[in-house]
Amino acid sequence: MSRFELALAVFLLGAVACGGSSRPPVVRDGPPPAAAADGHRHLHRGMTLTYDAGLGVYRVGSLEDHFFHEGLFYRFFRGSWYVAPHVIGPWQPAQASALPEALRRSVEE
Repeated sequence: MSRFELALAVFLLGAVACGGSSRPPVVRDGPPPAAAADGHRHLHRGMTLTYDAGLGVYRVGSLEDHFFHEGLFYRFFRGSWYVAPHVIGPWQPAQASALPEALRRSVEE
């Protein structure tokens, strides 16, 4: 067996031992789902998001009653919750059951 063949065999055995998966890594749009501490800041699409540990979501910059959680934006406006893929919309009415848990609890209180 030549050195090349030996090196190829070792490489292939290593690839098989490591799972040999050809799936690409999952890429999520947005900050991490949970921050290490209250007040953690993350820049997302040009906006500063600040983690609120009490709610378990990010607050959106200086926009009052705007939140970010797992790729979606939420806002409380005129007594109702809305959800959108981006902070500028399009905003759709959100059922309480679709809200992140802490936001849902804040509605129930």
